[in-house]
Amino acid sequence: MSACLVVVREAQIGRIVIGMLTDRDIAIVAMARDFDPQSLQVIDVMSSPPVTVCASESVNDVLGVMRQHGIRRIPVTTNEGVLIGIVTLDDLLEIVAEDMQGFVQAITNAQKREARVRG
Repeated sequence: MSACLVVVREAQIGRIVIGMLTDRDIAIVAMARDFDPQSLQVIDVMSSPPVTVCASESVNDVLGVMRQHGIRRIPVTTNEGVLIGIVTLDDLLEIVAEDMQGFVQAITNAQKREARVRG
């Protein structure tokens, strides 16, 4: 299981997303350069500017953004950039799988209906 942290800045309107930190980011930095873990700060390692999506975007749009940027997790924000939540590729795959199951059920039902009609 991988972990991530959405890095925010407190503002009057809420928590504004300013970066993302993943366990992979930490591992890459740890291997890529000689560093003192005691002095390492989140800002030194986080991905910034962050890739975000608005809550109003479709599942297909979110999948497209994830594919374009090669990411598996993405913060969901308001139009003003205030953090609402985070969506993962696993979340989206579950939704798509449910949709696919619906398609399969519709095809199965149509085939059964057609078989009944044809006798």
